[in-house]
Amino acid sequence: MHLIDVAKRSPIVFLLACVAAGAMVFVSEGSYWQSLGEIDDLSEMRVVRETIQGLERSILDAEAGQRGYLLTNRAEYLLPYSQALLNTSASFKSLTVYYARAAEPLAMVGRLHGLTDAKLSELALTLRLHDERKRPAAIEIILSNIGKE
Repeated sequence: MHLIDVAKRSPIVFLLACVAAGAMVFVSEGSYWQSLGEIDDLSEMRVVRETIQGLERSILDAEAGQRGYLLTNRAEYLLPYSQALLNTSASFKSLTVYYARAAEPLAMVGRLHGLTDAKLSELALTLRLHDERKRPAAIEIILSNIGKE
């Protein structure tokens, strides 16, 4: 009670209490907005991680479709391959936009894009050779383990 009496008699104490309360609100709001920014960053990173995982699945699907087609000669096995081509293109567009402001990660995306294109080119080559009735050449490319590099 003694503190309340002092605050009633001295306007400076009341003013200091108001300033302290304002400072606490200011710090609290600043922390809140900083936390929101970090949550947004984490959400974007999650989307990028899912994009990279989707890219990996697309490449594996393309390879599985290619192998299924080479083994069975049934065109429906090319559907995962065709879909994977579309997915990889969309994934790289998304990654390029996300990393546009960061030189080093963007360079890594470029390198990954080159490696992915090489793998997809190898798959396309084996499919073309198979369709041209050059199955031994297509099998030779697959057995060369060029795609594992």
